[in-house]
This record gives sequence, structure tokens and C-alpha cells, in this order.
Amino acid sequence: MAKGSVRKKGKKWYYRFYVEDASGKMVQKEYAGTESKSETESFSAKHWKIMKIRSLSQGQKALR
Repeated sequence: MAKGSVRKKGKKWYYRFYVEDASGKMVQKEYAGTESKSETESFSAKHWKIMKIRSLSQGQKALR
């Protein structure tokens, strides 16, 4: 799995990772996934890749 983590809350799985906000601080972002852990991990990896590409194209620091 990509950087970040997944957790279960009720019946749904959620994924989260840190991103840099406009002021340069690292903030934690959490997104709802599905009822399947493996699908949520897949969404997390895809989302991580998109966020990383965007941050690098905008000249921000690398995501953690």
C-alpha cells in the first residue's frame, strides 16, 4: 500500500495521509473508502499517486 493508513469506522473503511496545505504545514486528510478493506487500500494507492503528481507539478514538497 502507498504511504498513509486505512482504518475501519463502523461498517466503512477510511484512508488517510498527510498533505501540505497552502501555508506549507502538513495536515492529515481522511477520505471515505468502501466496506471492503482491499478496495479502500486500492483507492488509497491511486489517490496517493494523483496527489503526489499534483504536489510535484505545483512545486510543493514531497508528500509523506
